Amino acid sequence: MSVTVHNDGFANLFNPRPLFLVLRDRATGRIQRIPVDSDPRRWMPSESVTFHITTTIAPGQYDLLLHLPDAAPSLRGRPEYAVRFANPGVWEPATGMNRLAESVTLGK
Repeated sequence: MSVTVHNDGFANLFNPRPLFLVLRDRATGRIQRIPVDSDPRRWMPSESVTFHITTTIAPGQYDLLLHLPDAAPSLRGRPEYAVRFANPGVWEPATGMNRLAESVTLGK
């Protein structure tokens, strides 16, 4: 899978953060977190970055989310410390994740 993110903002991130692509099964709610080898601090304003993920996952319908939690282990599980994208309608305050797409269908 390839995901492209475009920074329409005026700045990039300053502090290091882990980055996860999250697939949430729409039928069961099961979550698969996939670490992404991309440094969000390098997502410069007015530029796009594409990262590629290879993983094995069961066919089905999934929500596709990006999670950029705080790097500190003591804060990583707290949604209020995660990066919130400015796009309307993508932030999930309960999870601290940004929904990129609903109902992505992965087939055989």
